[in-house]
Amino acid sequence: MHFQDAYNFDLDRVCKCLVHYGVIDPDDPTKVKEIPFCSYNTLHRPVIERKLAIIGKTAKKPEVIQAEIEELLEKYQK
Repeated sequence: MHFQDAYNFDLDRVCKCLVHYGVIDPDDPTKVKEIPFCSYNTLHRPVIERKLAIIGKTAKKPEVIQAEIEELLEKYQK
């Protein structure tokens, strides 16, 4: 397993990669894409994130998420 970026991308290593991600195909949710780990961040992640993005939505700040988690924990620990 090797983390690759645009500066050290090695096609031979990608071809021999044994670790794969299973990702639901954004173009056809009935299919799953098998993507080599070595090439995921460099080649596939930007495309998949763009296709799955919800227009007009922004991610919650980590502080907000943490507060929500703590609130839920307190609620269920009572």
